[in-house]
Amino acid sequence: MGIDLVVALVLVSTLQVPSSPRQTGEFTSPFSSETLELWDVGLGVQRTAPVPPDGLFRIGEASGWVMAPGAYHDFVLRFEARADPGAIGGVVVRVLPTDGQPVGGYEVRIAEGGHPSASLLLWRAGTVVRAERGWVHTTPSTDWQAFRVEAQGSTLRVLANGEPVQDFTGLVQNVGRLGLHVERGTIEFRSVEIERKPFPSRRSVAGAFLPDEDGVTKPVPVREYKPLYTRRAMADGVEGEVWVQCVVQVNGKVDHVTLVRSLHADLDANAIAAAKKWRFKPGTRNGTPVPVVVTIQMTFTLK
Repeated sequence: MGIDLVVALVLVSTLQVPSSPRQTGEFTSPFSSETLELWDVGLGVQRTAPVPPDGLFRIGEASGWVMAPGAYHDFVLRFEARADPGAIGGVVVRVLPTDGQPVGGYEVRIAEGGHPSASLLLWRAGTVVRAERGWVHTTPSTDWQAFRVEAQGSTLRVLANGEPVQDFTGLVQNVGRLGLHVERGTIEFRSVEIERKPFPSRRSVAGAFLPDEDGVTKPVPVREYKPLYTRRAMADGVEGEVWVQCVVQVNGKVDHVTLVRSLHADLDANAIAAAKKWRFKPGTRNGTPVPVVVTIQMTFTLK
């Protein structure tokens, strides 16, 4: 089987962001398919299981990770949870998986081995860094607790039983998958619902300029990186396009990388990672280098 990968730079001035079949402004279950995707990160394997008909997820460390399909930008996630004494786990957001391994993203840990705290953990290439911790002043963890996680740009806000716990700021990863994770013991989740928030307008992206504005010239690629297929995507026969929007800064480097059109979780992750390595001759405004928004279109084809 051969692989043909086409990468093209598309100006946002001529690009209409594709409409998504997923609705914004309403709460729905993120686990809408008939089966759950379970990861065993330690063994690097994936398997599936039926979605519980009553919406009650009882997850032990043997299950590890339960992932929802699709990618999420900004959202509001609400759910109820209760944990066995000593349990450790929470919800993972904006995770970028590659062949069932988390290579980036965050975990909002709601159970810390009996301690009443909520922590933000940063997943990066299989390693974990504790970013911040906030204290959850609630009833014992064996009772049902109501949680709410609000993701907006570079900020995650966590609320427990209607009370703010912590605002986690400075997040770099702005898109990815969502799931439930238990590292030790058992945690039950129920009433898991998510509301997608509208994607920000083009002009609000990091204060950057658009190439169709007066006096603005487009950035020119000087170094491109093509993402790779993963084994799982090839086995699934996945073909199609991934669109990645980013800001080219005055030094020619890329940041504020955002997924605009999703294709497959693995290919989305690889496309984002590849886009971050691109280098450009920066765009200008009236002759002065300025940040400019561009969209990179990557087409994956198996032959």
